[in-house]
Amino acid sequence: VVARLHEGCVVALGSCGGKNDAHAASDSTSAKQSATPGISNTSLTPDQLEHLKIAPVSAVEFRPVVQTTGTVAFDGDMSTQVLSPISGPVMRILVQPGAWVKRGAVLATVSSPDFASAVSDFRKAQATAVQTRRVAGLDSALFKNDGIARRDMEQAQTDALSAEADRDAAIQALQALGVDSSTLAALRESKTVTTAQGVIRAPIEGTVVEKLINPGQLLQAGTTPTFTIADLSTGWVMASVFG
Repeated sequence: VVARLHEGCVVALGSCGGKNDAHAASDSTSAKQSATPGISNTSLTPDQLEHLKIAPVSAVEFRPVVQTTGTVAFDGDMSTQVLSPISGPVMRILVQPGAWVKRGAVLATVSSPDFASAVSDFRKAQATAVQTRRVAGLDSALFKNDGIARRDMEQAQTDALSAEADRDAAIQALQALGVDSSTLAALRESKTVTTAQGVIRAPIEGTVVEKLINPGQLLQAGTTPTFTIADLSTGWVMASVFG
């Protein structure tokens, strides 16, 4: 292996003569070589060859690499914290971190006065709706037979509609507390509901990644986080890159 170098040589002549002759000869030789520069081959020593790496020239793809710190997180669009919809102490926890749940699955039960109050409100609204509707039907029959004035018949119809709206609102309040459909059906049929416990349900489908409550813990409706559920099929990588 050789390297091509520009050659510039200086010849020093030594003799028994004086220094002036030696300098004169050296200057003459340097000037002559400078006037006719050339290129020569130079051999490298084995030590120099060890530091050389020879490779064919080719085009390569280059991408800048930035090393930084970051975190891997759940997909924020497919994860949520579950807030307790009712107040009261936790009775039972039915799932643990790592469990996969469907939307609407029961996560925990709560002994809550909110549930008992909502059941009571529904029963009252249901009884009032039934009664006012019966009265409205009777008034309609009386009006057809000229037994009452039109105004009284229309007022009875308005009272019935108002009572039915209150009943529907009471049903929605029970649904917001996590009451299942079978319990609602029993309430509509005026059957006795033995359970007086509210439930916390999963708002989305996914994996329980965090449990934030324990049995006996007192929950506040709408403010106490209970679980975190996330869809683990996708995730986010968040890195801190400064320009």
